[in-house]
Amino acid sequence: MLRITTETTTTAGGIAYNVFHTVGDGDGERIAAGEALRTFFAAIAGVIQNQTTVRWDGLATVVDPATGDATATLTGAGWDVTGSWGSGHSPAGLALVAQWRTGQYVGGREVRGRSFISGLGDINEGGALVPSPVVLSVGNAVDALADDGILLVYSPTNGLAPVVNRGNVWNRFGFLRTRRS
Repeated sequence: MLRITTETTTTAGGIAYNVFHTVGDGDGERIAAGEALRTFFAAIAGVIQNQTTVRWDGLATVVDPATGDATATLTGAGWDVTGSWGSGHSPAGLALVAQWRTGQYVGGREVRGRSFISGLGDINEGGALVPSPVVLSVGNAVDALADDGILLVYSPTNGLAPVVNRGNVWNRFGFLRTRRS
């Protein structure tokens, strides 16, 4: 499997990282996974503040799911996606939460994953609930990425990496804490 890390740089304070695990172990899969993730972030750029950039440096690490050991590194062209919301931004720790589902169960529990999407425009209307149009638009992008069949949820405890078969966006904001909060 491949491990790809994206970096979100915001004017609201700091850098946030997302680690994605994808199918494959070669350069063709690295390119396909990178393009699928670029398409995902471009599709949600409308809720990301316009001075926020999501970046992938083109690096992918080949990982053995059974052991978690990195076995190779692949490099190539990366990409940048800049938000298009406008100049207003949400607090740095506020994030949308995408949940990734696999349909595979271990010990009666589904293997699931989450991604926190930060760098948001000022989409918060003063409450804990994410506005319905945002849930719908980001949910469509989450569905499209799940439908690509390239995303995995890695469970190092079980040595598993099942393919994501669906996803959803929570209707409540997540909050990313720092070591100081």
